Amino acid sequence: MPPSFRALTAQWPKRSAEACLLGMALASTISFTTWRLMLDNFVVTMGGFGGEQIGMLQSIREVPGLLSFLSIFVLFLMKERTLALLSLALLGIGVAITGYFPTFLGLCITTSVMSIGFHFFEAMNMSLTLQWLPKGTMPIVSGRIMAASSFTALLIYVAVFSAQTLFEVSFLTLYAVAGMITVFLVALVWKYSQGASGSALKRPRLILRRRYWLFYALTFMGGARRQIFVVFGGFMMVSIFGVDLSHMALIYFSSHLATMFLAPRIGTLISVFGERLALRLEYGGLIVIFSGYAFVALRGPHPYEIGGLQIEAWWLCALFFVLDHLFFSFSVAIKSYFQRIAAAEDIPATASISFSINHIAAVVLPAALGSLYAIAPHAVFLVGMAMAMVSLLLASNVPRHPSPGAEVCWPRTRV
Repeated sequence: MPPSFRALTAQWPKRSAEACLLGMALASTISFTTWRLMLDNFVVTMGGFGGEQIGMLQSIREVPGLLSFLSIFVLFLMKERTLALLSLALLGIGVAITGYFPTFLGLCITTSVMSIGFHFFEAMNMSLTLQWLPKGTMPIVSGRIMAASSFTALLIYVAVFSAQTLFEVSFLTLYAVAGMITVFLVALVWKYSQGASGSALKRPRLILRRRYWLFYALTFMGGARRQIFVVFGGFMMVSIFGVDLSHMALIYFSSHLATMFLAPRIGTLISVFGERLALRLEYGGLIVIFSGYAFVALRGPHPYEIGGLQIEAWWLCALFFVLDHLFFSFSVAIKSYFQRIAAAEDIPATASISFSINHIAAVVLPAALGSLYAIAPHAVFLVGMAMAMVSLLLASNVPRHPSPGAEVCWPRTRV
């Protein structure tokens, strides 16, 4: 068990805010990781999906993300922590019933249920994280929580791999078990984290402030390029290279193993060297990764010969997949940047709005790029490379020491 996980769980009663964030993160990880790990194999094996269908399904999945700003109105009726836990329960229920409906229509329904829970939870989780964790240490603690989530994901991959290869457990059973475990964890977090409380907040409202424009832009581009990875990274390995579920589990296992050890260090890097450097490293690396994806997709499932050894093409694709997943840890820098420039009363509303902004492109891109993927798979990843280039330019406008009144390098804005 990684030290970061032990450090967060050792003082559960005394650090109920961090413990609540940790517990919710683990509950979300169990359901969403299981759902995503098996989805590509499930839809290809059970539903006979092609590029257009998977793209359409993923676009439908992102609609609740676009509408997540509506969560701010639900806060008139309940606290953020309550809404976060109820949303997690809905996520677990949606995943639990996925295996019962392998048709396109059935998956659209179960995916919508799961997605509403997931996206409303993520919006609340971002707001609670920014309120509960002090400035400066937020990236470090978030990195530790990422590491703990990755450790949990590793256990899931081992469980799915073993269940499939040794016991031939069905998709239906695996989905049902993962969803019900999430619901059970929600009940535990609800019971044992009653002491978690945020700062006193005014009534939530929808706001858009001009001085946050760079945060909005980085959030939008992050959501756009993320869809390339989430929708088409794994699907390419299944549809073009024929990677089965057991090998996909190993690839995801490797991704989360790397994240488990490196995410806390990335959080420290952000805290010490600042958000601008971290974002530049992220987007520069993504340009290289998406270029590699495009090359592998264009070349197809032909083995490489290096030093007299034949290397399967999907191994290289898997390497890019692992690196791509690892670079998601740098996304904490965007949250940290916003925490440094935001007024405390703006955090709940802006968190919900930003989550909707993050999903504007996510609703359109999967369906549009699904059609492009059917014609030229490599072109999808060239689009991702272009997005990473735009993000790199935006990241260069983040000040070395962002603060209210110094949100961007140019042009300067007034508070």
